[in-house]
Amino acid sequence: WGVNNNDEIYKCQKPCSGDWLQVPGGLKQISGERSEVWGVNSAGTIYKRPVDGSGSGWTEVPGGLKHVSASGNGYVWGVNNNDEIYKCQKPCSGNWIPVLGGLKQISGGRSEVWGVNSAGIIVKRPVDGSGTGWTEIPEVPGGLKHVSASGKGYVWGVNSNDVIYKCQKPCSGDWLQVPGGLKQISGS
Repeated sequence: WGVNNNDEIYKCQKPCSGDWLQVPGGLKQISGERSEVWGVNSAGTIYKRPVDGSGSGWTEVPGGLKHVSASGNGYVWGVNNNDEIYKCQKPCSGNWIPVLGGLKQISGGRSEVWGVNSAGIIVKRPVDGSGTGWTEIPEVPGGLKHVSASGKGYVWGVNSNDVIYKCQKPCSGDWLQVPGGLKQISGS
């Protein structure tokens, strides 16, 4: 699943060979997991639907976010326009629980949720939100603007210069630069 600069939504069946199909609706950000795809539009309205695109369309979920991550094991995570963090236990119907801290972007994984704050600092904690708070991870050059915790074996990130990095789980800051450049990154 993906969205373009015009908030148009596209999907491509795995293994994707470039046959993208446009899906009705408009979202500025999207996140998929095994059974559902979640997204937010430019007004911060949250939507979800089956990941295969079946059903009668997008279902609105109560709340307001600028970024949502559906990939957390057992939880959907999100941040709003004030960088406030929220989690909702799956199957989420809008019972968002505030979590202390402030992040501009967030990504749930199998055992941890990762995020990036407005200064580019990378943090993580258990995916259920337990523990004593966020653990800071040594940053990459230029900090990160986007992180993805949902990939198998690695955490991926993109810095402010669109340089790609990866760190083998459990990542303690040993980031390796990957050739190429991206504005954002997501794994599954």
